[in-house]
Amino acid sequence: MMRLLRRVLEREVSVGAVLETIIWSSLPYLIIGVVVIGLRAEHLHHMQTLYGSRDQLLSFGVLVAGWPGVLIADVCMY
Repeated sequence: MMRLLRRVLEREVSVGAVLETIIWSSLPYLIIGVVVIGLRAEHLHHMQTLYGSRDQLLSFGVLVAGWPGVLIADVCMY
């Protein structure tokens, strides 16, 4: 087992390949977040904005990143 782990860790990988892997693996999470927040748009209406559309975009991004919390909050409210 350790020999396999060493062999995997000894491989040289470029920074670009690591970043590409991170981006591709985060896309399903973000797509699910957009769908969940799109179906629960009332959460966006509850957000108070100070500076117009910039804060609404930031609020949308925070809700998309934290979509599991939105689902848990929905379950706990009912």
